[in-house]
Amino acid sequence: MQPNERIVVYHDRSCPICRAEMEELKKIDGGDVLTLVDCSSTDFADADAAEAGLDQRMLMSAMYIRVGSDHWLQGPDAFEYIYDQLGMPKMAAFWGSKRLRPLINVGYRLFARTRGFLALFGVGHIVRWYVRREAQKAAQRATHCERDSDA
Repeated sequence: MQPNERIVVYHDRSCPICRAEMEELKKIDGGDVLTLVDCSSTDFADADAAEAGLDQRMLMSAMYIRVGSDHWLQGPDAFEYIYDQLGMPKMAAFWGSKRLRPLINVGYRLFARTRGFLALFGVGHIVRWYVRREAQKAAQRATHCERDSDA
């Protein structure tokens, strides 16, 4: 995989939490690296996913991304890659933490199964706020690094 290579994100736009996070990530995507694909519609069909053996049910059960033409990642690995490519190293480090990975995997599976219920409690608003906050922090760090290197 190459840095800033096209990332196709398969997500459930009908889920308020998923939609909130993807909308915030797309705002951050200054390099236009992300292509968002809503896999929740009843007429969903995607030749690349089908070729990889992924059907709509699978794509709706977890976050899947395709990097380039044929490299697929799912769940925590997908989030780690997206956040890394969007210049948010702290978020990427969380999702990629070797020490926390067993808990992250269990938590992610539980979240994916209960996200509809969690959306009833406004979790989408919390996710949107948190992603926006982390993006602003990353931008501030990048600005400080640029200033320090100019000095």
